[in-house]
Amino acid sequence: HTHTNTQQMAQQQPAGWQDLFAQGVRAALVRWEVYQAALSGSWGGRNTREKGVWLEETIIGMFAKGEVYADDLEISLDDVMMAEFHAEVRDGSLEHVAKLISQMYRDCRAGNTQRLESFIATALPAKPEAPAMGESDAEDGEDGDDDDDEEEAPELLEALSLKPPPPPPRGPDEDGWETVTRGSRRR
Repeated sequence: HTHTNTQQMAQQQPAGWQDLFAQGVRAALVRWEVYQAALSGSWGGRNTREKGVWLEETIIGMFAKGEVYADDLEISLDDVMMAEFHAEVRDGSLEHVAKLISQMYRDCRAGNTQRLESFIATALPAKPEAPAMGESDAEDGEDGDDDDDEEEAPELLEALSLKPPPPPPRGPDEDGWETVTRGSRRR
């Protein structure tokens, strides 16, 4: 019965919410630091970029069939990061990204797109020369038509921040295990 309601809700949504959701997924992945490190460091080998596109399309495809719970998405992301990018993500960002994407889906479905549009605007700047993170082009007065979005974007970024919690302290934990991070030098 719930699945039927989900299908009925999808049919009632205005066309284009799927495109907005897809942009939101792309924005979430752009803001996910571990994932970006995997792409820029070619952790997935020669086909790293293709694997990145595949992951984005896979996430969008999962939600095209209906809502995916954050816990299930987190497990899928963890599996992909390990299998495709050889990265064991333990910084809390998997859970954070999964919750963010699931919330974006629910917001799109409910027609609450204002926060998502602001998030997308800050994560995926349309201008080739985007301001550095933390800077705002609101002061230069060139773009007066989206002042409302600029005011709401920091609020959304704070609420949906993709910055993972601080890394665990170095050295052995209480069980005597020590977390080893990937180094850039090999001998």
